[in-house]
Amino acid sequence: LVAPAGAASRRSRQQRKRVSAVQRCATAMEVPVDSTEASSSDSSAARSAVPMYRIMGLEDVKLALRLACIDPSLGGVGICGGHGTAKTTLARSLRGILPKIEVVDRSICNADPEKPEEWDKLTRERMQKDADGNPVTKVIDCPFVELPLGCTEDRLVGSLDVQASMEQGRPVFEPGLLAKAHRGVLYIDDVNLLQDDLVSLLLTAVESGINQVEREGLSVRHPCRPLVVATWNPEEGPLRPHLMDRLAVALNTDVQTVYTDLDERISAVASSLEWDAKPYEERAFASGETQQMQTQLLFAREFLTDVKITEDQLRRFAQESSRGMCEGHRAEVFAAKIARAHAALNGREFVS
Repeated sequence: LVAPAGAASRRSRQQRKRVSAVQRCATAMEVPVDSTEASSSDSSAARSAVPMYRIMGLEDVKLALRLACIDPSLGGVGICGGHGTAKTTLARSLRGILPKIEVVDRSICNADPEKPEEWDKLTRERMQKDADGNPVTKVIDCPFVELPLGCTEDRLVGSLDVQASMEQGRPVFEPGLLAKAHRGVLYIDDVNLLQDDLVSLLLTAVESGINQVEREGLSVRHPCRPLVVATWNPEEGPLRPHLMDRLAVALNTDVQTVYTDLDERISAVASSLEWDAKPYEERAFASGETQQMQTQLLFAREFLTDVKITEDQLRRFAQESSRGMCEGHRAEVFAAKIARAHAALNGREFVS
């Protein structure tokens, strides 16, 4: 039997995509990371982060974080819970499993070499080209940027670099945290205590995908699509509804069995003591598991666009959203994206 031309073409495209995925994996795992722009504090934080697989329990929270890494268009993940329930530890464990990314060299916002239509004006002016006319690129660790509660507006969106402007005789833009977090993770601890003006700026930039700065003689715009991971303690105040509405997944660590089951509590304590006693040995042992998780996420990102979802499944999502009296369509849109990301993570071509 001869397969239809359409099916053969579809298989050919899928095969090319798989080859591309393998190449991306090889690039991310084998190419040395450019550490010239990495601060010592970032490197120290990455080394001190507890690997995700060493955190006992909280499996649904771990899964939510991995799915959001596969499809950053989900917007973000919210983790609430009381003191000492591993909210921050889980969020920072993402440092270890985030796949490395390739960026345009000298870009202010980790510009993607494969998407020239998204390059900002400053990146086009600053980038260098090789002998073939292609932009010079480099491989870096996926950005993990923490937004402190005392952050200022200038630090968040970017501002005028006074010293560089005086030296060059023209306005020079100093990128903010939103530029550094593009294509990476923006982590906000105690997000319910964040200033209202910063929340508004953050939501405007993340929802539009563009950070635009108009101030002090500057007119700059650059892409801004970070994955937002937010944690908070509900005892210290509720999360603003308009911020909660933008998070695809919100989970509560207080209801996890690791805090109610005696055996799981004992295992968690034993794991913590082992990590404290031999941190370097445990970290070296974890490197293989971490690399495996990175590779899995890379493949899942590549295969995400190939995952199919049926009309009946979309109808089910819409029915559940309607029954829950959800306003708008964000609920079923997020549900469909989560289902596709879960299928890609498990190597399935169809949502089940």
